[in-house]
Amino acid sequence: MPISKYTSLLVVLLLTGCAASLDQSLDKKWHGRTGDQIIEERGKPTEIKHAANGHTFYIYYTKRIQPFPYPDTFNRVIVAGRNGTAVGYAVPNNPTSSFTLHCETIFELNDKNQVIKTRAEGGCVP
Repeated sequence: MPISKYTSLLVVLLLTGCAASLDQSLDKKWHGRTGDQIIEERGKPTEIKHAANGHTFYIYYTKRIQPFPYPDTFNRVIVAGRNGTAVGYAVPNNPTSSFTLHCETIFELNDKNQVIKTRAEGGCVP
């Protein structure tokens, strides 16, 4: 079943609205910690990049499958009733529908191997 443009917009707005608070949460948790502590808790980064200023970027790419629509939502089905009147029924959405959320989490470490900034983009969860 195709996703409506309104549902897609709602998902984008929700993810965008959560991004700022997620970045703040990551900064609060990781600021000042070392690269070794990140690896100890999160595992080896997907990618490591080095900048000319001596900073290092640990980049983690993850994905998760999200059921869609959410289990507590319903589709409205309009059918013709007697005398041509429209009758609406709420039916559960297909429980097998899903989409993939991709997340990119970036940790910026200074030349002392300490986290100075974090950023998360996509369908990240804290």
